[in-house]
Amino acid sequence: MNTCKNCFVGDTAPLQEPAPAAAAPKTAAMKAELVADFGIAPPHISVIAFVILILSGFFTPWCRAGVNHSDGSAGDVQAAINQAKDGDTITLPAGTFSWTSTLKITKGITLQGQSTITGAGTSSPTIHDGTIIKDDTPRRGREACILEVDITPTQSFRMTGITFTAGSSTQRAGSDGAFRFIGRGNSPVMNCRIDHCHFDSLNQSKLIWPSGWNYGVADHNVFNLADTQSFYVTQDQYGGTSQKGGNGAWADYPWFGTEKFFFIEDNTINRAGLPHAHTMADSLMGGRYVIRHNYIINAIPANHGTEGGAVRGARAQEVYDNIFELTVTSIGGLQRSGTSLWHDNSYIGIEPKNDALCGLANFREGPSRPDPAWGIADGTSVWDANDTEGNGTFVEGHPPFLFASGTVAVA
Repeated sequence: MNTCKNCFVGDTAPLQEPAPAAAAPKTAAMKAELVADFGIAPPHISVIAFVILILSGFFTPWCRAGVNHSDGSAGDVQAAINQAKDGDTITLPAGTFSWTSTLKITKGITLQGQSTITGAGTSSPTIHDGTIIKDDTPRRGREACILEVDITPTQSFRMTGITFTAGSSTQRAGSDGAFRFIGRGNSPVMNCRIDHCHFDSLNQSKLIWPSGWNYGVADHNVFNLADTQSFYVTQDQYGGTSQKGGNGAWADYPWFGTEKFFFIEDNTINRAGLPHAHTMADSLMGGRYVIRHNYIINAIPANHGTEGGAVRGARAQEVYDNIFELTVTSIGGLQRSGTSLWHDNSYIGIEPKNDALCGLANFREGPSRPDPAWGIADGTSVWDANDTEGNGTFVEGHPPFLFASGTVAVA
């Protein structure tokens, strides 16, 4: 067993780290907040009004979040969502249902099925597929997804206890996410959770796609996927609705150890069946993710840089306390952009190539890959210069600006 201890992988950003930030909130607290009671306390009424209501045979209403039961079909679930208010729960019964249309959600609700999972984040989780959704949704175009959640920072969303599997279509959907979680606003969406779901052999290119400005969590899920990537994380509107392409994320610090990431934790992710390990999580447009406490089989973390277009590359990643089981050859991981922290990961099975846990690739070294907006990294581009004045400008002959300094304490 090979274990990576406290590895730091290079930063292409001109900014240096600030003083250590407060630790990220406990996941349990985040989860408790997500499932909190959305009840509204009953209004205060006078004694006289109370007597009148009792004598009239009426009782003061208690306004609470509602539980709406669907029959499991896409049409009935959508109708229940349309009638729901923020804080409601939509339930799906046990059974198997074919969805042929995309579910659209703009409410802060809980979508709850009857599937159960115990032991997620280990090599042998126990799964009971109670509510099974067969994916017969469109394969191409804007509607080529199973579910789209578009919420604001004041709303919360949770999807739990649902099994998703392939439908009758043999055509692979080519979108960037079968499950899209969009955060819109001038502050981040903090409460978006996907938990205790089983993603089984879906005929999709990519599954969970947080975008906009979204700090959510995917936990205690099981992914049994061969030719499908589990996560694609972007933060194109990091910093507010005026931001595009991840520029806001690159104007800010990495913020390691804080809540400013999408968390992927306590999952079992299996991409067995391919000749070599493939990506489990990709990132672009200022994307920031944390991968921790997972059991990962034949899959690796990765990201993209500026080689693919005028948008920014991934911004920051933390990868720690995972077990990677490799039964095929692998490069361990791949980083093309941003800053990452890797530590306390265990590798069992076949060692990664060249004894490297994470490869660094710079596609701006040659003329074949860089987008014209960035050019080749030859030192002549404005993107290759350090910030010497602390305000984003470069003055020839001046040393790089020192943003922060201090002493690192290791426990």
